[in-house]
This record gives sequence, structure tokens and C-alpha cells, in this order.
Amino acid sequence: SPVYIGKPYEQVVTMLNNYYDVMIDVVEKFFGTIDKLMGDEMLVTFGVPKTRDNDVERALACALSMQLAVAEVNERNVAQRLPEIKVGIGVNTGEVMMGNVGSSKHASYSVVGKEVNLTASIEAHAEGGEILISESTFMGGGLEVWIDGKRELRPKGFGHGVMAYRLIGMDGKYKLSLNVDGKPPAK
Repeated sequence: SPVYIGKPYEQVVTMLNNYYDVMIDVVEKFFGTIDKLMGDEMLVTFGVPKTRDNDVERALACALSMQLAVAEVNERNVAQRLPEIKVGIGVNTGEVMMGNVGSSKHASYSVVGKEVNLTASIEAHAEGGEILISESTFMGGGLEVWIDGKRELRPKGFGHGVMAYRLIGMDGKYKLSLNVDGKPPAK
């Protein structure tokens, strides 16, 4: 594979740093735990290692805030003559296993399991500017969330389709919306 030296590499690193500088602040605001950074992706958990009553609410508020914070990332990029970005986000709710994963030579504390794989698959299906949430998140949070569509995904390793809902806002403590006017969609 090619090795990049010089300007293109520096631009990618600067763009990643702009992205992570903003997004890590958003995650911390909602008390999420950053499990890992992988290239241009983040795995963030809520309720690991200790669950709280509002884990789902904070996770959804974090996802919406991250999507809204892309504007700040793009302001930084434009000021540095770098391309603007779009971000796809996936949110899932379920039980995970946690512990040191690896070998005696290298290990890291991480979450693993079917639900982590499903979350990655949902995120992979999310287009730029989109937040897709699983059915368990949509149905299980006891929250008023606003969606503007749903679709069936066929994730690898699952023998059945999985519904994903396109999140655009939420009511409750955080009252966040991706809509310009900040109001829920008309019913």
C-alpha cells in the first residue's frame, strides 16, 4: 500500500484533529466514554462500566449534538483551506461484554459482542449528515424522539433484517433538533 509523505498526509491529520478536538468535547459534555478512535471513527459508550437511568437519553443527545457540531469542524476546515466533511452516526442499545481484549503483547480495554457489531453496521449505513438509531434504541428509551423515516438494513452476520430509524430530534431535558427551526416535524 502507498505511503503518503508531505502535504496530503498533513491535511488528513489536520482534518482528523479538527474533528476529534470538537467531537471529544461533545462526548465529554454528555458523559460518554470513548472506547476507541479508529481512523475517522469513534466508538463511544454510555452505561459502561456503570449504567445510569438516562444512558439512552444522553447517547441520543450526544449524537444530535455531534451532528450539529460538524458545522464547527467545517468552519475550522474552511479557515485552513481544507474540505468540509459530513458525518454518519449510528446508535444502538444492548448488552455488551467488556474487558481487556488482545494478547499478552498488546491489549486494550474495550466492549465487544453482537450489539457492538450491530452498532458498527448501523453506522456504516448512515449517510453523511444522518443519524440512524436501532429499533431497540427507538423503542426502549421511553423518550419522545423525532424521526423522518426508517429503513430495513441487512447487517452482515444477522439472519434477518434490522430496522433503523433516522433521528432528527428529541424532546425532554435536551430538546435538540437537526431542523433549522428546532421544532419537531409536522404530524
